[in-house]
Order: sequence, then C-alpha cells, then structure tokens
Amino acid sequence: MARRVAAEGDALVAGNLSNTWAYDPADHASHARTRALLERQVALQMEEGVDFFIGETYTFLGEALIALEVARASGLPVMITMAFKSDPHSFEGDDAAECARRVMAPVTIHQVIVGKMALMQRAGSHGAGRPGPG
Repeated sequence: MARRVAAEGDALVAGNLSNTWAYDPADHASHARTRALLERQVALQMEEGVDFFIGETYTFLGEALIALEVARASGLPVMITMAFKSDPHSFEGDDAAECARRVMAPVTIHQVIVGKMALMQRAGSHGAGRPGPG
C-alpha cells in the first residue's frame, strides 16, 4: 500500500528496522538470533519495494551495528538512530559521540554521495510526471 501511495506523488518508501528484543551483549548466541530476525525484516520489506531503511531507536550499540550490516547488504541506503535513556550512553556504556563514530565508521563520503544520488533517482522514478522546480 505504501508503494502505491508513494507512486502517486513525490515520495519514497522507508523500510523500518526495529529492536529485536533478542540482543544481549553478553550472550553471543543472541547476536546470531538478532541477525536472523533483522535479516527477516529486511527480506520482507525488500519484497514490498522499499527505497531505503531506517533502523530506529537502538539502545544497544551492538544491535544497531548488526542492523546496519544487515541493511547495508540490501544495497539500499541506511540510516541508524540511537536512543538514550537517562544519559547519553548506549546500554553497553558508549557515549553518543562514540556511537556516531561506530555507526559511521564503515561509510565513506563517496558512499554518502552515491546513496543520496540513488535516493534522488528513486524519487524521480517513482514521481515521474511531477512538475519540476520553478
């Protein structure tokens, strides 16, 4: 439904990656369960034709990094957000700046530009026939 509505105007469809509630930084088996759950989220949303992914409100940096890796494997642009409870630290203890560095570490400026261009092209292809600027 979102794809149909987006095609009527100048819109993209975001896929959402949510917390799995399976991740435990001390339990390495939970990392594989988390990855499998996120892979399933990505696969289902790719079938529906999303344009990019937003991984939202992760409180564990480790889970956010797994979500980033899984979503990047789709080839689509990805945005990850962190949520902090009482102070600006992940549940593992990383401050907000460290979380940003770790999430951005695998990204080059070239990838940012290419991702932005890909989103603009997708918006153009979904909004064909819309009036241009001016």
